[in-house]
Amino acid sequence: MFVPIPYENNLPVHVTICRVKNYPLHCHEDIQIVYVLDGEIDLRLTHTIYRIRKNDIHFIHAGDMHSIEPTDDENLVLMFSIKVTAFEREFPTLVEEIFTTRVKGNVATWKRQIKIRNDIFSVSWELHARKPGFRERVNTVTEDMIRTLYADFRAFRINREEKTFEHVISSADWLTERFSRIIAYLYREYPYRITLGDIAASENINRYHLSHTFALHIGVGFRDFLNMVRAEMSEYELLASDIPISRIANNSGFSDKEHYVKCFTEWFGVPPETYRQKYAGTTIRHSKPRVEILPPEEIGVLLGDDASGPVGPDAIQSIRLSVKGNGAGRTADIPCSALTGPQEDDYAKRSFAACIRALDRIGSGKGSLCVDRIAPYDSVETRDGLFTSHGLPTPMYYLYEFLAHMFDDIINRSRGSIVTVNGVCARGILYKPRGRAAPEYNLSFPGRTGRYVLRLQYLTESGSSISMWRKLCLPDAIIADDFRMIERASYPTTEILPIDDITKFELKHRPENRSIMYFQLDPQHGSY
Repeated sequence: MFVPIPYENNLPVHVTICRVKNYPLHCHEDIQIVYVLDGEIDLRLTHTIYRIRKNDIHFIHAGDMHSIEPTDDENLVLMFSIKVTAFEREFPTLVEEIFTTRVKGNVATWKRQIKIRNDIFSVSWELHARKPGFRERVNTVTEDMIRTLYADFRAFRINREEKTFEHVISSADWLTERFSRIIAYLYREYPYRITLGDIAASENINRYHLSHTFALHIGVGFRDFLNMVRAEMSEYELLASDIPISRIANNSGFSDKEHYVKCFTEWFGVPPETYRQKYAGTTIRHSKPRVEILPPEEIGVLLGDDASGPVGPDAIQSIRLSVKGNGAGRTADIPCSALTGPQEDDYAKRSFAACIRALDRIGSGKGSLCVDRIAPYDSVETRDGLFTSHGLPTPMYYLYEFLAHMFDDIINRSRGSIVTVNGVCARGILYKPRGRAAPEYNLSFPGRTGRYVLRLQYLTESGSSISMWRKLCLPDAIIADDFRMIERASYPTTEILPIDDITKFELKHRPENRSIMYFQLDPQHGSY
């Protein structure tokens, strides 16, 4: 049931973009990232079914049994495969690492996924365009993506109720390193005798302390996790052979058949014999995948076939924020770009002007709230990226955050103001449009009673990370302390106004040149 990945011409990665009708249970010797470009799919991964929606990515480890069923006939899925042996010198533990990209209500992790998605599109475009030097760029971007996985996606916690691995932000890098070593050891040595005491001794810590911290950070106890690993690793032999259950139990590290049946049932929901009867006939040995692979001309349209140059480490991502009465979601279209530094004289001015242009397009739009052609990183040609090439957030990054919090119901749209509501709550943006005098706004909220909180955030050109960089005369190579200082200082100025009686409230605001005000109105707790 191991399906070989068709790497071509000794390339270290392989990309397939397809519409999936059904992909039966199978596994690979290498690692894979599933990126849903459109629609949604159900990814069956060992004992769990993950619903993967548009713009979601999910990591599949080497040897993981998995299948794909569509929930939407219009799905479009990008399969990104990485040849482990091509990167094992730089990343010797790559095949053993557990990377978790499942995000649940975690905005910080979602932002970190942006880079992974951009790297995937960068490599995909390079493989499609095949311009001179593409092999080196493919290797460079893929290595950088793996470093991001190591840095940001190794910490996880098991949701015991849903039996899912969910990403968490690590509380300490050294803890992530420790648990990564331990978990890699469990997956490698699961058929043999493993004790908590031996592992604690190898880590030079007390076994009781290890037991406590393991359960606290991973979400299940050490013994429960080991039993899960053994049950999970038995799945291949269970579906690919007719070996007796008692022998599979022994091969998987269980002391006896009864214990194996109990642990397998706990994680997979049914006993191993029942699981074999239900799923052995649904593997790739018995049915062929039904997928429609996109032809080159469609891939060219999707990735930006008319791009004027190589993608480099980052690709422009076009993100439309569609706000309609039915709550339509966001779409993404990806062309490409090169990088630059922040030293250009009018860099800050051009960066903020890109925000105003975007707002003007929204204010004069018809029926949709959208910011077209947002780039993850600034390029030589444009200054409309979410980040500088060094990773500092630009004014567009914060504008995107403002827009991400807007509601579907738009009650005011013009060049200079955009206001949305959801019940008694309101979100809006006020700014000075291009080529017009700044009006004075009288902000009030009729039709509401009681106590509210109004949060105001001010985004200015002079307070941007780019302006601060230039004021400090910093070089392109910036140290970590200066980076963090600028990142914190460039956050929009925030003001919180408690309102005791919303019926009497009014705020006058005249936007200054090169400034944007975002407001957020919510009832005080218990004051609906």
